[in-house]
Amino acid sequence: MAIGSFALIPIVEELFFRGYFLGSLNRRLSAIWAINLSALVFALVHLQYVSANFFALYNLAAVFLVGVVYAWSVYFTQSLLPAITGHAFGNLPQPLEWAPYEVGLLVPAVALLVWLVPRARTMPTAKN
Repeated sequence: MAIGSFALIPIVEELFFRGYFLGSLNRRLSAIWAINLSALVFALVHLQYVSANFFALYNLAAVFLVGVVYAWSVYFTQSLLPAITGHAFGNLPQPLEWAPYEVGLLVPAVALLVWLVPRARTMPTAKN
């Protein structure tokens, strides 16, 4: 289970969502539409983690934002490695029982953004 959650699943999901799906969308749509649509589908596929309570929209928004960051990282670096790495860290077990599920997702995404933003001007981008 650990190998699947922290190694296999991030690779397979990123190959599909950011490799195949984002690439397909980017050939048909602008980069902004492709990034947001791929993140939305990513969030909808992860609805099993959204509980049916007051915070359901917050949970869905967190997964969507993580999807945007991962798609943005692939778009600017032209590599799946940053997204796979962030996804793998996001799948690690929560060290604190009181921390909501979203903390484990958002911390690696924020770290990825901190690394990417200063480099974004010098990174290659897709044609759109």
